[in-house]
Amino acid sequence: MESGYHRRRMALIRKLFWIVVFLISTLGFVVLFEHGPTNFADNFMKQAEALQSFVQEQLKAPGGKSNAG
Repeated sequence: MESGYHRRRMALIRKLFWIVVFLISTLGFVVLFEHGPTNFADNFMKQAEALQSFVQEQLKAPGGKSNAG
């Protein structure tokens, strides 16, 4: 019989898995919407790099606010 600890751990792993699947699917949808299906892999990488630079920029800004605008 499984203990409560193992059930909670598996629930956490399952929830994290679905969050990752949702984020990857959302990024894929954004790539298809902005660039279309041609050259999907390269456009996916470009969009992932743009997302990464956006997140890094937001983390660098003082107080979590963007310097733009």
